Amino acid sequence: MFDWSDEHKQIRRALRQFIRQEVEPHNDAMESGTPPYGPMRKLAEMLGLRERVAKMLERSARDDDDDGARRGQDPYLAALLAVELSRVNPGFTMAFGATIGLCGQTIARRGTPEQKQRWAAPVLCLDKIGCWAITEPGSGSDAFSMRTLAKKVGDDRYVLNGSKTFITNAPHADVLVVYAKLDIAGEEPGRRPPQAFVLERGMSGLSTGK
Repeated sequence: MFDWSDEHKQIRRALRQFIRQEVEPHNDAMESGTPPYGPMRKLAEMLGLRERVAKMLERSARDDDDDGARRGQDPYLAALLAVELSRVNPGFTMAFGATIGLCGQTIARRGTPEQKQRWAAPVLCLDKIGCWAITEPGSGSDAFSMRTLAKKVGDDRYVLNGSKTFITNAPHADVLVVYAKLDIAGEEPGRRPPQAFVLERGMSGLSTGK
């Protein structure tokens, strides 16, 4: 049977106290539509995410691949967060995980050094809110059936055309990791693997629903 380390036990006690004080009292408001990002940012501060992220990105830059980002993770801490937060508000857990796990970690693992500093760092620290968009109205989470296309225009610019649905945090996200298939003249997208693109709120043509 797995036994938590003393550090993890200490974090768990602190986390339960934080949840009682900062999350549970706001459950009704959050279920009624109040964004959870204030308590999320307090949680990030309590967990010392800024220091953790700085060390992870430093390690990732030194290793020059995503191994450094992976070694900067603590899977037991992630499990603690999921279990303890879900006791009180699973939706809060989803919003927190979509920002850090899906959006932030995707960029931290696969992005260039410039992309990691520009987008991964502020998302992982909760300075910015992130989302991860793959599900579509007509294809669910079947990535190979997605219809969103990315057409290259110029040397380093793409134009995306499509829509996504049921994307956690999308109405408020500052940074969006959006998946699309490359639109290549004369070729059918077929089962071509989707590619990840990083978008920012305010980009021309980008809109999010309620």
